[in-house]
Amino acid sequence: MKKKINIHFITVSAFAVLITALASMLLFYGIFQDQVFDDIRAYAHVIQPLDKQFWEQETHLLRLEEDGLRITLIAENGTVKYDSSMDEGQMDNHSRRPEIQEALKKGEGTAIRWSATSSLHTLYYAQRLPDGAVLRVGKDSQNIAQILRHMAVLVVALSLVI
Repeated sequence: MKKKINIHFITVSAFAVLITALASMLLFYGIFQDQVFDDIRAYAHVIQPLDKQFWEQETHLLRLEEDGLRITLIAENGTVKYDSSMDEGQMDNHSRRPEIQEALKKGEGTAIRWSATSSLHTLYYAQRLPDGAVLRVGKDSQNIAQILRHMAVLVVALSLVI
């Protein structure tokens, strides 16, 4: 009888740890996502007044790449005028991208989606400029996926210990 009660207690405890860990992961993911959006919003505000020639300097492009950041300047009609990681002449029209549509309507917009250019999930922040164009800053989210993987390993390890 004691053995059966102990097994039930261990099962319930492991289930509680698992549910708590999953809830924590979702909470921390949301907090992390908010922080990344705040960061790229700040980057956009700093970058916005800078001249395009400043962005194209080799040292600045290397820094953007090291930080996993991407800058795109999009005309009001969706034509890509500049991109820090790809030849803008080969890029599709961006007028249907949700963050661009939102920025054109509300002044700023955000989105998270798979980027065909970087082959990663990317968080985007877009800001409408006074001339009607849109400045978009993207941050690759490879780090977010790594955090979730590390948390999952921790959850499994704790579940096995308990």
